[in-house]
Amino acid sequence: MALGLRFFVIALAASSTLTAAVLQSYDYIVIGAGTAGATIAARIVEDPSVTVAVLEASDSSAENNPLAFIPGADTISIGSSPLDTVSYDWNFVTIPQTGAANRKMHYARGKGIGGTLQHNFMIYQRPTSDSFSYWINATNGTDFLPGWSWNDVYPYFIKSIILSPPDNSLHRAAATLKYNSIPAAYPETDNTKVPLPIGFANFAFEYSATLQSAFNELQYPNALDFSSSTLNGVQYDTSTLDHSNGHCSSSQYFINNAQKLSNLHIITNTMAQKINFDSNKTAISVTYTSLLSTVMINVTREVIVSAGVFQSPQLLMLSGIGPSAQLQKFNIPVLVDLPGVGQNLQDHVFFSPGYEINPSIYQFGHETQILNLLVADFLGWQKLNETFISTKPELSVLSTYPPLWPHIEYISAGGLIGKFTDLLVANAAPALINKFYYLLLGALVAPQSRRSVTLASNSASTLPVIDLQQTKQFQLRCSGRSAEFSIPLHLCRSEITARNSSQSTDAQLLSVIQNSLQSVWHASCTCAMQPRSNNGVLDPYLRAYGVNGVHVVDASSFPSLLPGHPQSVVYMLAERAAVMRPLTG
Repeated sequence: MALGLRFFVIALAASSTLTAAVLQSYDYIVIGAGTAGATIAARIVEDPSVTVAVLEASDSSAENNPLAFIPGADTISIGSSPLDTVSYDWNFVTIPQTGAANRKMHYARGKGIGGTLQHNFMIYQRPTSDSFSYWINATNGTDFLPGWSWNDVYPYFIKSIILSPPDNSLHRAAATLKYNSIPAAYPETDNTKVPLPIGFANFAFEYSATLQSAFNELQYPNALDFSSSTLNGVQYDTSTLDHSNGHCSSSQYFINNAQKLSNLHIITNTMAQKINFDSNKTAISVTYTSLLSTVMINVTREVIVSAGVFQSPQLLMLSGIGPSAQLQKFNIPVLVDLPGVGQNLQDHVFFSPGYEINPSIYQFGHETQILNLLVADFLGWQKLNETFISTKPELSVLSTYPPLWPHIEYISAGGLIGKFTDLLVANAAPALINKFYYLLLGALVAPQSRRSVTLASNSASTLPVIDLQQTKQFQLRCSGRSAEFSIPLHLCRSEITARNSSQSTDAQLLSVIQNSLQSVWHASCTCAMQPRSNNGVLDPYLRAYGVNGVHVVDASSFPSLLPGHPQSVVYMLAERAAVMRPLTG
């Protein structure tokens, strides 16, 4: 069944060619049509006096690919096995990760219009307000700062989205969404004014209802929402869902709205190879390959690189901007020696054992369907208290985070992770014999590790080398012994004890975690907006140091990874970059 469904998945990965007649020159060239690229391109072309070309490596789009717009289909092609992939995934694979049992781990990234939104978990929430102190510090000391405080960026969070409240008439009584959002978090009420709808699933796992009660018993408060500057307690989460059709919503919506404008050209099946510069180090053109041809198109104002956290730094390096040793290794002429390109990689990681549930406990309906397995509809956040931190010297760094920044996120899901190799196979096979599972994922949202993206060749057609190496942070968490303050450790210990009562030492727990943990796919910061002297790549206007006419706008631009899921932050960044001045220089 699983293999048949996988074939179905690949067969239905539909394509859509949006290519318009290619001009010789554009005011702006946007490289990548993912979350950031599609958003910023659509906003820029609202000015009818400018022309914009968007270069996209694939031809698939979220709205034409049922496995991208069906909520829950995100379980397909996100496993750690390099074999768990589909046609609209880049199939990035890390180098062996010593902290993850030396596994080479597949890192899911969407390919096509909509980018990684084609297979993400749709969670929409915002970071804490005080977490932006990291961004303020990273851009301090520069004249004419645009400002990156919570107050500075908040208008751009709310610019993109409109919220549909939950429809509890569709839910069973036990799974009623007890949600009461703060109006200021979602002020827009006219859906003709914003491109991106968000909302709640039209079903709610009964497991989440009981989980909420369990958290409340442990003194976790119910939150009003997770988009109003704080992350504390538990609640049903908002997602990028379109209630008009039940589909996932994505940056494809921005492109749809903008396509009626003649000044936007989406050029698909094109792989950007390099940015070209004149003698003043000003961007003048982009070279891309399409099928068997090589094409160069001119740009008069800006090249906006939105190729993602792995390929944005790769493209800069291929264009001569990056660590000189890296460039010289592959005979790339050094235009600007910028050591920070590809460095400072940050990510979140998570882990959870699964527990078999007797189907008679819950009234299984939607919860038994394969494409609803591992749909996350309930979140919780925890900040370890100072008493607990003080007993573990290795955790002292957690005391340096701002007061509102949580250390751990909890994500509920109906399904079985196992070793995170292939979620579809792991859950489809047990379902055939009426076995079902629930789990509570524990994610580290205060990571300290910093790793890298480097070149594998002098061609963009060769995927870059990715080193995550963040898993040592789970060793720190597992050294604790209090279930009250470390639910993931408690789950891990309970799972191993249930299997074999003699296997519950910290070393054994760590081994289980290292063999099954996975990235939360929140890689960021590889073209960090911070001082050049601190390995920065971009100034506070998102302009690449040392050259003129190049912006980088995507998660690679983050100075630091903020707590929670970065989807909302990428939309905010793109919305702000589209109106930020100066756009040149």
